[in-house]
Amino acid sequence: MARIRTIPKAVEAIKAKDPDTYLNVTSLRRWVKTGKIKSFDGGKIALVDLDELEKIVLGDAVENS
Repeated sequence: MARIRTIPKAVEAIKAKDPDTYLNVTSLRRWVKTGKIKSFDGGKIALVDLDELEKIVLGDAVENS
């Protein structure tokens, strides 16, 4: 089952796994806008797949854990 989150909640989840990450809400919104990460329309709120985001940001650390 996909873990779908709002952009701020997705950033919180990434920061919980990697407190030193440079990812922030503005960066993630830019990634969604440019298509680097796919988003789902939740009405007025953009939603992202947390698993897909973790693969991009955390790379092999997620796959090996």
